[in-house]
Amino acid sequence: MPAPRVVAAALVLGCAFVAEAVLAEDVVLQVVTVKAREHGESDPELRALRPRLRRLVGYRSYRMVNDQQRGCTWMVPQQFVLPGGRVLVLRPERLADQRVVMQVLLLQGDVRLVDTDVQLRNQGTMFLAMGRSSRTSDGALLIMLKAGVPR
Repeated sequence: MPAPRVVAAALVLGCAFVAEAVLAEDVVLQVVTVKAREHGESDPELRALRPRLRRLVGYRSYRMVNDQQRGCTWMVPQQFVLPGGRVLVLRPERLADQRVVMQVLLLQGDVRLVDTDVQLRNQGTMFLAMGRSSRTSDGALLIMLKAGVPR
């Protein structure tokens, strides 16, 4: 039978690993890039969002280009590589009043396209639209951000 000190040390060590695993995913970030176009089909995953997207950007077709999701800790910047050479940096700061407060930085090379702080309702979604210069363009790239604390 193991000595009480060995059992206590194993319990403490086991609890430390569990606590570290929980802290490793304080917040879950999801970044979905969507190509919006005037004509064409929409992906089944995006059909429920079509009315909202249509009001936001006016296009009729929405195709998912990329979907990245990861758990992370507070105050640790997370980089997401996006189509077209852009990099999205999200830095979740805290949960306040059931809102995820985070910094959002969108870079194209050394150019800051977006540099702002946002508050998203826990498990909420926000959109950024990129690349719509005119109605005759090939469409727009939408960036859908979702952030939330695991329940």
